[in-house]
Amino acid sequence: THFFAFGKGCAFHYKKSFPDCQIKYIQVGSASFDRLHELNKIVVPRKNKTLLYVSTCYFLNNWYLADTSRIVEDINIYQQQEIILAGLKALPKTTDILLKLFPTRVEGTIPLDQENLSANIKVIHYNPTFSELIPQADILLIDRASTPLLQALTTNKPCFLLQSIEIHSDALELLKKRVVCEIDPKKLMERVRDFVEHGIYPAN
Repeated sequence: THFFAFGKGCAFHYKKSFPDCQIKYIQVGSASFDRLHELNKIVVPRKNKTLLYVSTCYFLNNWYLADTSRIVEDINIYQQQEIILAGLKALPKTTDILLKLFPTRVEGTIPLDQENLSANIKVIHYNPTFSELIPQADILLIDRASTPLLQALTTNKPCFLLQSIEIHSDALELLKKRVVCEIDPKKLMERVRDFVEHGIYPAN
């Protein structure tokens, strides 16, 4: 049996998780990430700095994922996003903000009053995708370590991550050299403000 794995780290953790399986792991690249490298060469002219925030999904009542722990998880996500959104609204109005919602069918679950937003905040639900929006952004903000984080790491843009799920210590050590990571969303938004107003980026 063969299994495609995205790189050495991925293959290592699969082997560690399934030591008794007779599987040959084949390391492959990612066509979508290769395309991102090309997209990142595009320069989009803009007057103000643009911050792109991509929100994670809610588990909702998905039968495949549903259990009692997911209810608590959704509450945590909602509360974290409330704090992040409050922090975004408090940023200088000269910062343009793109809020990319997870493309779930239930749009209204995010704690956001879309009818009373500042003129500098634009909400995007389905399209364009996060990867297509990256060339328009100067700053990337992510509230969960998932695929958007990998996409963000193909760029050289400042990146801020809410450390809302556990990350292996060896991976986290490397990640913090490139990305500003915080467990507390209030602290994370303080880091974002420090960068927007003073250019302070401790993950250089």
